[in-house]
Amino acid sequence: MAVALISLITALFTSWQMAQYIYLPALESHFSSGYTSLATLFGLSSLLFLGGNIFWPKLMVKAGTKTVLLIGVTGLGLSALTFVIAWNEESFFLLTLSRLAYGFLASALPPVTLSYRLSLAGTNESTLFGHSQALNFGRFLAPVLIAVFSPSVPVLGISFLAILGITALLTSVSHFPKTQSQNSAAENFLPGFSHIIAFILVSAAFLGLVQTSLGIFVSSKLGLTQAETVSLISILFIVSAAGAFGLQSFKSLLTKFSPVTLLTVSILFLSLGGVTLLNFTTRPVLYFAIALISLGLALIHPNANRLAVGRTSQGKTGLLSGAHILGHAIGTTLAGIPAISWTMGILIVLQIVSLISFVKLPQTGKDQHAHA
Repeated sequence: MAVALISLITALFTSWQMAQYIYLPALESHFSSGYTSLATLFGLSSLLFLGGNIFWPKLMVKAGTKTVLLIGVTGLGLSALTFVIAWNEESFFLLTLSRLAYGFLASALPPVTLSYRLSLAGTNESTLFGHSQALNFGRFLAPVLIAVFSPSVPVLGISFLAILGITALLTSVSHFPKTQSQNSAAENFLPGFSHIIAFILVSAAFLGLVQTSLGIFVSSKLGLTQAETVSLISILFIVSAAGAFGLQSFKSLLTKFSPVTLLTVSILFLSLGGVTLLNFTTRPVLYFAIALISLGLALIHPNANRLAVGRTSQGKTGLLSGAHILGHAIGTTLAGIPAISWTMGILIVLQIVSLISFVKLPQTGKDQHAHA
């Protein structure tokens, strides 16, 4: 029950995150604010997660997993509710408050859910793919909710709040067993952990850049209306999340390969997908580009975590989530720069450089187990 609930909460977090990015082109015209202002707001509010990645895991140890999860779910609900009110009132100030609630309170969810998963991993690395599957299910859920309920922000918001209410109720009555510390000899990082953090940082920046700029980029290239853009981006995100979720379903097979091998494959997918995206002229080519990018991103998160487990203590695993959040915020902010092709190219090169540094990483017991 506890693991299933953790998966649901993880999915709801990424679902609300994705919904906001789907509506980003509509937000620009609805609030009569420049795209750069929105990208800056989204990027800076995401930086609040950095403090949360230090604070919430410590509170989890003192107050328990249930307490921190309820705080995070409440924050997610406040963010969604304020977002709906901001849309109805056409208030950029209320939109800012929505993002602040997201940054201050919902920031409890990523580090705590990841830390809980990592503590359960042990020698079963498929658990880490389960966490990534939950993330991608959330990315799939958002566009589906928009398609099923309505592209209307208020209707989507009310539907989402209802699901959150049920989740909060389930969380309050559930039991979360205490997790055991990972097999780390000391609180210090083992060699290679900083390399992994750097790789996650750059990879998340690539994700943030694509998610934030995709709507505006596709809309301008195809000459779409606001409604057409929301519809197309929803379909693209469904394709992306479904592809990633499907690939990660083969976790038993994927864990037989070394993390470095799969990360190398992921960079190839991202490079090909990025080049195809920048040069697409038809919708089928656009779908193909998004599929390649989604497959690349699907391999990054769980395999970077596989490398990290055993190289740091459970108390420091919040840094993994922190690197992802910071990288995503950087990518979101970079989306405000017009030269998207140069920005995307630089991020891919940085990922390749980071990946090369993994080749000489000293093995841990976890790595040796992966090769066994």
